[in-house]
Parts: sequence; structure tokens; C-alpha cells
Amino acid sequence: MKLFLMAVLVSAASAGRLDNNYGQPQPQNVRSGPTPPPPAIVRLTNDNPGDGSYKFDFETENRITQQEIGAVKNAGTDQETNVIQGSYSYTGPDGVTYTVNYIADENGFRASGDHIPTAAPVPAEIAEAVQQNIAEEAAGYSDDGQYRPEGQEPSRGLPNRPQKGYRNY
Repeated sequence: MKLFLMAVLVSAASAGRLDNNYGQPQPQNVRSGPTPPPPAIVRLTNDNPGDGSYKFDFETENRITQQEIGAVKNAGTDQETNVIQGSYSYTGPDGVTYTVNYIADENGFRASGDHIPTAAPVPAEIAEAVQQNIAEEAAGYSDDGQYRPEGQEPSRGLPNRPQKGYRNY
């Protein structure tokens, strides 16, 4: 019991005040005071005939613009989908006008713009390897991915089968 009390006293005496150094980050460049009103809309066109198609465009006093056209493709079928095409422009903090063009349809959403990064080209070696794999698969060549010592080739024309003891998911 004395040992327990001694441990409690030593713990209490050695525990200092812990400062809370892990507060929430404070936002930078926060405006104080009232929020300015949103920019006024100087032009607005909106056409919605009620058949699933629509068209609108607008411009604000700070030169933000957007145009969009939408329609239903293959209406009334199992392949019915919405097709939307549009663009928007705004002036960035650097004074440059940025424009984004977009399409959304059965192939997904695709955006393009001069300022939007694009994927790096596929290296020639990778493209060649992919083409070789496609050609070998079409010819019935089956590689099960197992290591084989030099000179041993995987069987040709046999379907890929899981190893014994492994389930085929």
C-alpha cells in the first residue's frame, strides 16, 4: 500500500501542466466585418421547355460567365441518359481569364481547358508491352504469372487456372 501511495505522489508531483499546442488552425486572410454582396447578374437567359432539354447562360458584373445546354438522349429506352455540354469563364487572381469547357454524358464528365493539366504520355516501352500482351492473349497464349527458371515457358493455349489450394474469386 505504501508503494502504491508513493507511486501516486511521485506521478502527481512530476506531472506538469500540459499546454494545448494542438488547437485548431486559424484561417488566413479572413475578412472581418460584413460580407460583401454577391456580384450582380448582368445577363441571364434560361430556356426550359419541359421536355428534358434546357439551355441557359449568364454573366455577372465581375465577368464570370457560364453557358450550358442539356438534353435527354435515347428518351424512353433502357439507354436513356442526360447529355450536358457547357463552359464557364472567370478571371483569376493573376488577372488571366480562365475558361473550362465540359461534357457530361454516358461516358462520364470530361472537362478541358488550357490551364487544366493533362496526363503524361504513356512511355513507348509500356505501350509496346500492352500491345504485345493484347496480341498474345488474342493468340491464346496464357501466362499464369508464376516464376519459371530460365528457358521454361508457360503453357500455351491452356486457360489460366488458380493454383491448388487457392480459390478463384
